[in-house]
Amino acid sequence: MRKFSHIVSLGDKCRTTYQIRRHFNFGLPFPFDWWVSTVDGLTTALDDTYDPYQPELLREEILHDRIFQIASFDLSIRFVHEFPREGNSIVKNWRDFIPKARDTFMKRRERLISLNQKGNEILFVRRSSGNDQNFECLFRKLCEVFDLADFAVLLINEYTHIDPDWRVIRANIPDRDGDAPGRWMGQDHEWSTLFTELKLKLSNDSLPVFRGVLMHE
Repeated sequence: MRKFSHIVSLGDKCRTTYQIRRHFNFGLPFPFDWWVSTVDGLTTALDDTYDPYQPELLREEILHDRIFQIASFDLSIRFVHEFPREGNSIVKNWRDFIPKARDTFMKRRERLISLNQKGNEILFVRRSSGNDQNFECLFRKLCEVFDLADFAVLLINEYTHIDPDWRVIRANIPDRDGDAPGRWMGQDHEWSTLFTELKLKLSNDSLPVFRGVLMHE
């Protein structure tokens, strides 16, 4: 059995966050929990000098005459849950809430980076978005940021080349949608079966327990 002190979602969507929190029963939030992200977006956002909430870098994505989500101009990061909504649309004055979203992100990134301590064993979990071609860049960035802690990366449904020397666990699941109205959550039994078969365990009694879906925590 492989034991970890912390388990951190690297996306690509909020499904990953929900499933690792549910199965391992913890509620500590990290910076990428509710993003829709590419590998390139994560690599850039791990740089502690980078601000993904620069107003000039953000744009609205419109679907059926409503603001469906906010995205970076290069589409490497999409913010679905970071801004208030009115019904099915993000509020029109969403830019007024950028400072709060930025502050929340900065605090969570500081929390994540603070895990770089000897004795910590971190499992990063990434569910493939189907276009994770630059995983090597992300892996090398993780090695740079977490040079003191031990870590591994669980890649789910990822088919790009992985160097045998990288600390990567590869696995595949059907990854079907959940039942309505929680389609985005996926199938609990698929994810739990995966984690159990891989013999992964979170061993850290100091973490808060899972309290359900709190996207605006």
